[in-house]
Amino acid sequence: MSMLEQGDIIEVDFNPSVGHEPAKPRPAIVVTGYPFNCRSSLVGVVPVQTKDSGYPLHVPIHEAGLHGFACVEMLRTIDVEFRGYRLLGMADDATMRQIMGIVRGMFDLR
Repeated sequence: MSMLEQGDIIEVDFNPSVGHEPAKPRPAIVVTGYPFNCRSSLVGVVPVQTKDSGYPLHVPIHEAGLHGFACVEMLRTIDVEFRGYRLLGMADDATMRQIMGIVRGMFDLR
């Protein structure tokens, strides 16, 4: 069970990874809400990378001492109890609106 909330910025180790999945310890932004997160150890996150690849699904991040890009197309559900994490801070409302708008578009949610 996790106490994380949507918008929390955490550091998590994404290893092991395969193919184009994110690897190594890196920041990630929690996109699932507390009602989901508190019922299991699974949490939906989007990893943050430092390089600007110009990809349209990358959202600039400048919170909690981070300067990078949330890679929304790499959204994944991770087991934070197994992987462990460190809380770094929280994304602001404007950033979360942008990230969640992309998530809704990716899944064609209305």
